[in-house]
Amino acid sequence: MRYVPYEEMGGEPNIVVDGTGTDGTVIVLSHWKGSGTPLALADDLSTQIAFHYLDHPEHHVTAEMVSNNHFDEDGLCGIYAIVHPEDAISRRDQLIDVARAGDFGVVRDRLAARVSMTLSAYEDEDTSPLPPETLALPYEQFAGALYRETLTLLPQMLDDIEPWRGLWEEEDARLGETLQAIHDGRITIEERPDIDLAIVTVGDFDDDPHEMAINSATGCFRVLTVGLDEPTLRYRYESWVDFRSLPVMPRVEMKPLATLLSDEDEIAWLAGSIGGLTPDTRPDGDTTLDRNRIVEIVAGYLAGAATG
Repeated sequence: MRYVPYEEMGGEPNIVVDGTGTDGTVIVLSHWKGSGTPLALADDLSTQIAFHYLDHPEHHVTAEMVSNNHFDEDGLCGIYAIVHPEDAISRRDQLIDVARAGDFGVVRDRLAARVSMTLSAYEDEDTSPLPPETLALPYEQFAGALYRETLTLLPQMLDDIEPWRGLWEEEDARLGETLQAIHDGRITIEERPDIDLAIVTVGDFDDDPHEMAINSATGCFRVLTVGLDEPTLRYRYESWVDFRSLPVMPRVEMKPLATLLSDEDEIAWLAGSIGGLTPDTRPDGDTTLDRNRIVEIVAGYLAGAATG
């Protein structure tokens, strides 16, 4: 089995991990809703699904190529499992942790977080060590170049991330600072499981909290962050995919909520589409509403939607 860029498979039999099928695709291993992944293999992450595929020979297909239509950590780790199954199985937990940190922003292992940060840096034109001519490629070709480069580097990163310290150190420090602020109470998290809402109150903390720290500290998939100049309600990515390990409340349209908040504020609130990967609602500037009133409006709206 070998990796081939998505647009180069030419209709030959192939496996797609973490994306959508194309000409010649004989099986899709993806947590995207409606992907067609066999139910027996389904799981939260595409990387977990790829391992389930390796575990179940009865689902194996005849194909020599594997690909994905976009680059991210979950796609990379899942493709690595298919291309290098023996090594991947020996690193199973590590690869799943990297995929989880990248897709869901949940940290169970700090090394996995640092590998995820490094891979994100490779994709970002402002930080990527890839040559300028690679960064200038159209996205499809750029994604292919990224996969080819990082499929080779991934096991090296898992063995020793230190050579890439310059790509992850600053973000890792911010993650550590947020984790410490949660630990010592400068950032507090109140959970409302009945409406799947985590209320994150930022106190004596000078930066935006790192999402990995927040997501790792709560199982709620709706996160309201207050105490900042720009309070925000966001849906986590878990609520967009076919998440299997926990029940997920359906997303609720944000535009009526933005209208309620705007009606009481001196500025407008903006609402993202619930079809987006991680949509949010936030004020278009500095809000005049205090923390308690924002929480009251948001929680009341979500509670009404849950019972309506």
